[in-house]
Amino acid sequence: MSELPLEDLSGNKPYVFPQPGYLSVEQYARLKGIPKETMFGYFRGEKMKGSYFVDRKGYKNVDAEKADKCMAQPSIREQMNRKKLEKDESTDGPNNAHQYTQARAANEVIKVQLAQLELAELKGSLVKVDDVKRERFLFARAIRDQLLNIPERNAAILAAESDPRTVSDLLMAEIRGALRAVEEELKNLAE
Repeated sequence: MSELPLEDLSGNKPYVFPQPGYLSVEQYARLKGIPKETMFGYFRGEKMKGSYFVDRKGYKNVDAEKADKCMAQPSIREQMNRKKLEKDESTDGPNNAHQYTQARAANEVIKVQLAQLELAELKGSLVKVDDVKRERFLFARAIRDQLLNIPERNAAILAAESDPRTVSDLLMAEIRGALRAVEEELKNLAE
């Protein structure tokens, strides 16, 4: 057993040769092409249990044959990942296919409904809400303008009248005239 302190290949710390027939963790990691930090993680966990022994100085001496067998067996995490993957794959079965079919059918129904709405709009049996709101506003504005002009046009005439019946008749005639004017404006807007 030769324990000569030499520098590791990276130059970080003194290197101790393992027991004859065994490898150090760094050597085994290099042999397998795995980063040494990853390999140290394997040796800290359960994956490499039984494939090494710790000498009296605390260094792990790896039996390469036993370590290869341990590396071939999946770890607990790998087993859990495999089970999760199998579970995910099982959801791709008939149930998921049924959901996909339902989603496609719903999508097709929506496409048909949109096509029907567009056709109704082109035929003129369907109008946009914004157009209706704009027309309603213009209608109300025309009525308001006509009614608010009645006092301006008739103030002098009504002031000269003393008979209530004549005042009422004049006002009714003006209101009817204003409403006819609104009706004419609406006819012009509709064309």
